[in-house]
Amino acid sequence: MLNTAQEISSLLKGSFLENRQIKTLTIPQSPHIALTMAITQTESLEAWQLLLSLVCQTQRYPVIVINWS
Repeated sequence: MLNTAQEISSLLKGSFLENRQIKTLTIPQSPHIALTMAITQTESLEAWQLLLSLVCQTQRYPVIVINWS
């Protein structure tokens, strides 16, 4: 499982998500983390499909959240 923003960022080189800021979120009461990046609603499906195609490498399933506050 890729566990750092740098590892995910390296994997995205050459894609339209290259150079996106990736943030790490702690998950309360868990040793695991979540990784996030901002995308537009227009690119959400394409981003999800790209990240889904990388699940074998990342071991992380992509989730799109619209309107996080």
